[in-house]
Amino acid sequence: MRAHWLVLALSLSSTLNAAPIGYVVSVDSGRVFLDFNAASGAAVGQEFLIFTDGRELKHPVTGASLGHVEDEIASGKIMRITDQYSVGILNQLDAKAAAAAAPSAGQKVRLITQPPPTQPAAPQASPTTTAPPQPRAAAWKSPLTDFIAIAFAVGDVDGDGKLDAVMADEDHVYAYPTEGAGEWKPFCQFKNDSTGSQNLSLEAVDLDKNGRAEVFATYRNVAYDRVETAVLDCEGGSFKVKTILPYMVRSYQEADGIQKLAAQGLERHQMFSFDRITDFAYRDGKYVRGSEIKGKRLEWLYGFSFGKDASNGNAFPITLTKNYSLKVQFSRNNWMSKESYGQTPNRIRWQDRDDLFTFYPRMILETGPNGLEALYLPLNHGRLGQLTTRFGLGTFDDGEIHRLKWNAMSMIPDWNISQLGGYVADIAGIRTDDGKIREIWAAVVSQNDRTSIQKYVP
Repeated sequence: MRAHWLVLALSLSSTLNAAPIGYVVSVDSGRVFLDFNAASGAAVGQEFLIFTDGRELKHPVTGASLGHVEDEIASGKIMRITDQYSVGILNQLDAKAAAAAAPSAGQKVRLITQPPPTQPAAPQASPTTTAPPQPRAAAWKSPLTDFIAIAFAVGDVDGDGKLDAVMADEDHVYAYPTEGAGEWKPFCQFKNDSTGSQNLSLEAVDLDKNGRAEVFATYRNVAYDRVETAVLDCEGGSFKVKTILPYMVRSYQEADGIQKLAAQGLERHQMFSFDRITDFAYRDGKYVRGSEIKGKRLEWLYGFSFGKDASNGNAFPITLTKNYSLKVQFSRNNWMSKESYGQTPNRIRWQDRDDLFTFYPRMILETGPNGLEALYLPLNHGRLGQLTTRFGLGTFDDGEIHRLKWNAMSMIPDWNISQLGGYVADIAGIRTDDGKIREIWAAVVSQNDRTSIQKYVP
């Protein structure tokens, strides 16, 4: 079999040699930067092969050199092209192959051209290969605001029966309509007058059942060095503060797909920086914390939800790790994505700790009769690559929204929404009664530091 493929490779050498060859510039968390651009013949979605020159082949009769065997290192697809370089995503390698030969800067790259009709069909991509981004037209897109959105939520905050878009910059909260014509401007606003306040997340849920969604604005109170949540109610064109809660509030989804709110406090403690994650509810006219939400390896309020094992009905946590991997935690083992997701500039340093606390964007789960079917979450590209996500340096250039399918063992990339015009600050999902995702909303921050709300229909 090996001899068969060697003869086949030699017979196609003239075709392969015609394909453009370049070099790997850098490798960063499953992404690879290549020195190809549009002028080099590169195109979005085109496959490439990273290789090194192996042993020399000589003709057995003439002794003439026939070139070198190409030792394949990795393969992938080009996702983005700039004037100077291109960015690709590597196909997933099995653990043994990845450990034996990881791609690195300086290695050669060949663009794979359209094969001739006589060439055997290329093997199908691994089911865990990231699908190429698909440019999808937004069903609705707002005008640009003049601020950078840090947090975003969707809810009916004025009680008119229509969904509103709620956004926060550093110290303001704004509510905008998502229907109607005319000038697009906020109909309800709030200014946090705490010295050096820093908004971190938003939720819009009618928890007190008065017909209007309260806005739960979690922020850092720099003056008192604590993280707390302002509960806001939209009345007469402005948000009124109903109460201040001494902890963070964030939404998550249970295994049956129902969205709920949870709470967690950040503490000033020499050994521990946060307390338990608990249920959060409105009872007897008060906002209260309830029982602990338990899950194996579940520690941080942001970036978690639960799926359901269809074989036994047990719930399992799905989380984003500190390295932005998606992790599914089973009772005895776990699955973790090779690709990074949920990258965000929304982080704080707490108690002079070396690591950063990350306030991840939402993951939106889609459920069916047997439990988890898919999830949606953002993938943002850091301007300085790994330095952006790991050390908080720089910001993000652009982003995508990914849909991953659940196959009872792992999350398989299904399709992506790209060309959004900026990075994704946060997303929100609108569901049907049977748990399907009807709409995906995203707050997208452009490179000129302005924000638009975009609605997509899966």
